[in-house]
Amino acid sequence: MKRNEIRLLHLVKSLQIGGVEKSTILYSNELVKKIDFVGIFGYKGDFDNSGLLSKNIKRFIPKYRPQNKAFFFKTLYFLIEVIQKNSITHVHYHQRIFIPYIKLIKILYPSVKIIYTHHSIYKDKINYFITADSVVALNDSTKKDLSFPLQKKTRIIPHGIYLNQDYPQKKFPPKNIGYVGRLVKGKGLFTLINAFSSIASKIPDIKLFLIGDGELKNSILEIIGEKNLTDKVILTTPMINEEDIYNKIDILVLPSYELEGFGLVLLEAMIRKIPVVVSNLPTLKNLITDGFNGLIFDNDLETKLISILTNPTLYSTLGENGFNTVKEKYEIKNIIKQYLDLYKAV
Repeated sequence: MKRNEIRLLHLVKSLQIGGVEKSTILYSNELVKKIDFVGIFGYKGDFDNSGLLSKNIKRFIPKYRPQNKAFFFKTLYFLIEVIQKNSITHVHYHQRIFIPYIKLIKILYPSVKIIYTHHSIYKDKINYFITADSVVALNDSTKKDLSFPLQKKTRIIPHGIYLNQDYPQKKFPPKNIGYVGRLVKGKGLFTLINAFSSIASKIPDIKLFLIGDGELKNSILEIIGEKNLTDKVILTTPMINEEDIYNKIDILVLPSYELEGFGLVLLEAMIRKIPVVVSNLPTLKNLITDGFNGLIFDNDLETKLISILTNPTLYSTLGENGFNTVKEKYEIKNIIKQYLDLYKAV
């Protein structure tokens, strides 16, 4: 397939800060250099004003959020208009909220190729309604969450990241533990706060940065007050600039106990030689090998964190091995090549 025969449209809920949205922007910026047209359809968000999105990407902003059922047909009409006016050949959707839209688009435009990326694990019946000519899973675990017929047309393509520089190892001892992500159920935030509370009683100058926003924000503020951690736990709203985030963090923790598909923030930390500690989820174990490029905890988060905080050799080794893992397996150029192969093949 020639370059100008691929006209790609990504569908996302919005361009609000999140791993799905950020990866879509990163890949679009690279793909537009290699194919004729790349557009992003989705409600407005913070990323629209971030400067991260290439000017060569065509942006389509519906008046209403795609998940707003009251305006389903108005959004559908706009989406159809976008596909028709821009001669779209490939539609790549990233959230299941678009399933009804896709089913109608496939009827109206049977020649348009549909690609879907399964970003997380849901374990529900909605997966059976996914429509796609080809499916992308981020790892074996997300692939297994799909129905068997969909698994047969699924390729595993993990997230990728830029390798623009060789970051120096952070100084020991580490001072700041960090979490980056949504403040919602399933992320294990209270497990992290409880472990940190105990650590703070043993290591007085340690701090915890929680970078994100969500429904649990007020509950988190309450527990911080109850545990007298107001001066040690810093709650920060989501940030767009990665350097602003990771300059604050010496150890990254992802304590999720459900609904974690990959964890793009892990790559962002590992490329900066920041050690990572993750919960014992299959999706996270696809990336992290315990004791080699990170630590995996069950009910021993405090113990795992103290081992990094007090052992300079372990701190350095995890940081270096994490960096090498990303360098070998998750460089964005290799990921883009896989997507180009997919679009051509479908």
